Amino acid sequence: MQTDRWLEMDLYWFDPADVQASADRFWARYAPLYRGVSGHRGIVLSVGLTADFILSYGGDPAQQIALPGTHGQEIGHSLRGQLDGDTAQRQRAWRERFRGAPPAAHAVAYGRWTYRDLRRLGDAMRERARRAGIADFKVATFVVGSDNAYGEPIPFVRRHPEAFTRWGETAPGALGSSSHFDPSNALRADPRPLGGLPQGIPEGLPVHALFAAQWGAVARACGLDGLMLRDSFSFPRAYTRYGPWGAYLPDAATAERNTAGLAALLRGVKQAAPHTLTMMYSTAATATADWRANGIDLERIAREGHLDIFVDQTWAGAWGEVGVREQTFWNAPLLGWTYQLATLLMHAAVLADTPVRHYPLIETFDAWESWDTIHTAPARLRWAIWAYSHAGVKTPRGLRMPAGAYISWGHHGEALLDERDVAFLGGELDAAAADAAQTADIAGPTLVYSRDAMAAQLARIGPGFDPRDRLDEQLGTLIKWPLPLLSATRAEWLPQVRSDLFVFGATTGLPPGQLADIERLAGQGQALAFFGAVAAGTHPALSGLLGVSSTPHRPRVQDRMLRATPGAAWPAHLAHAGAFDAPPPATHLKAPDATVVYGFGETAGLVLDQAGRRNLALWDPVPFFDYWYRPLKDLLNGDPTPYAVAAATLNGQLAKAGAFGAAEVDVAQSGTVAAWTRHDGGVRLLAGNLEEGLRDDADRRRHLSLRLPPAWQACRWQSAGGDVPPPPTGAARIRIDLPPQGSALFSCER
Repeated sequence: MQTDRWLEMDLYWFDPADVQASADRFWARYAPLYRGVSGHRGIVLSVGLTADFILSYGGDPAQQIALPGTHGQEIGHSLRGQLDGDTAQRQRAWRERFRGAPPAAHAVAYGRWTYRDLRRLGDAMRERARRAGIADFKVATFVVGSDNAYGEPIPFVRRHPEAFTRWGETAPGALGSSSHFDPSNALRADPRPLGGLPQGIPEGLPVHALFAAQWGAVARACGLDGLMLRDSFSFPRAYTRYGPWGAYLPDAATAERNTAGLAALLRGVKQAAPHTLTMMYSTAATATADWRANGIDLERIAREGHLDIFVDQTWAGAWGEVGVREQTFWNAPLLGWTYQLATLLMHAAVLADTPVRHYPLIETFDAWESWDTIHTAPARLRWAIWAYSHAGVKTPRGLRMPAGAYISWGHHGEALLDERDVAFLGGELDAAAADAAQTADIAGPTLVYSRDAMAAQLARIGPGFDPRDRLDEQLGTLIKWPLPLLSATRAEWLPQVRSDLFVFGATTGLPPGQLADIERLAGQGQALAFFGAVAAGTHPALSGLLGVSSTPHRPRVQDRMLRATPGAAWPAHLAHAGAFDAPPPATHLKAPDATVVYGFGETAGLVLDQAGRRNLALWDPVPFFDYWYRPLKDLLNGDPTPYAVAAATLNGQLAKAGAFGAAEVDVAQSGTVAAWTRHDGGVRLLAGNLEEGLRDDADRRRHLSLRLPPAWQACRWQSAGGDVPPPPTGAARIRIDLPPQGSALFSCER
């Protein structure tokens, strides 16, 4: 198969005294992962987690590499299986899970490594790969932009702290202060010879120039083929929707500075070592924050031609599963399974018209932290492999699918994945990649990315700016009440692609031609949904399609939460759900009474117009929080009802379009589904029970009611993964009963 496959390993697992034995042991276990794959195949090494081994190289291959200690490791506890019972019972089981010897007792220290040793390891890995029949095996490394490795300061920062920009806490609920490697900063003079700068660092040398020169020297000395820019190296701030300045940049000039610095670094890396495969990591949080909060214009970087690979770090289990970290039961819900899918889709659209190869990260367990997804949530991991491998972009030339997979990590302490784990990973990855290559169309809604709208928002950043446009986060929430999202496209391609339902984020700044395309589609009965603050994020021509107007009003301070009540267009099957408290729109929204799904007094919040041929929705989205270590329900203002109602509304649009979707939505029955068709006429249906923190009772099963389009009702469904019975043949509505943490894949061959 023409697909890429990388595996991440930490250098501490290898023995510098016998690199050949280490290479033999690696290949004895992991050769099956690479067989049958004909794209880029390689290993990505962590050399002390940070960039210090590059920045501090003095030019002598016999130099010892400065590596961190082990106090940051949280490994050693055996995590297997689920935690059962209600929340209180599961929390007791979590405490029991981590009882016993502390992780420090199981820490694995680095050996004494030189740069020459690192080259010997790479040579041994390539030679062993050739003996396994795997040609052109790549040995790459990654760098993290923090000035420390799990709290241990790196040597280079003691001499040149100006290479890093520190930032403090600026947003309530966001992560604490830290730093990031800043390519645009200028360095102080330093006469110490370096591998790439034998005369030392001249006064005012840009940080990106130092790094590129040093990378060239290290790549030649160690024989490295690739470089991955990970956390706080690619984007300043990782794992949150906030950047160093908070929710938004101070101005557009900051974005220009940050983007130019990263572009110069990538260009310099290619000039210093032209053979280098350059890779970047996402932040793991919403893609809408890349440009507006971190100041990195990813599409511009991709178009300049010096970036080869972009990996969405979809560690959904590491952040979404509960009871897998010693210090906390709750995790980081906004980085969980469905959010990673939606962010992967938005990045896929950003990169779809560039040569950059884009793929997800497939997690296993961690080399430094305690979580262990492959052994605590294997069915959810299977869902992720299939969903993320089929996250497609609808282009005028057909579907563009992910180009490969980046597996992390390959070990937990000294323990490798066992043979069953490798067979599971290799089998699912190979089957998913082969199936994705045969995919003809993806059912359900399509996320629409607009670079023009994103640029317009960047230009408008200022005090009080809030377009309520976090489209991937918003859809990542709605698909928990099964809205079958699995595709994305770009606004300029709308006349040339088809979808059951196009979903837009903020639309201010759309050029006239694209507005005309959208208005024409609306007139033809195409299902369309518009998300964003109506006053600050939605183009008036599009809100006008639904007869919605906005006028300013000054809400009282105590009105951050208001009571929302059902309107005339409230989904009929949600009769058991009712009023809820939530943050209202920032302006007064007037809409025809018959179209209001819910409203805050006289202000509409969600509108649905299905009169005649029209099939339009408009949502001024209820904002939610980016808290860590809290249950998901807390992030959703304490009540998920508005998000389930919005999901039911969009599923109602799919029903009018005669498309696949949920037949009913129940706030208490979360579940995620997707479906696609193949070139041979077959159909695939994927379902997952993925959520934690919405309910506290012991019943963790979930029940989904789905509506099939007429063409699928004759399907003879068969199970293609999981232990859930297949749906019956000939039904227009089907029910899928998912066990706790369960997933299911069904196939229909026609």
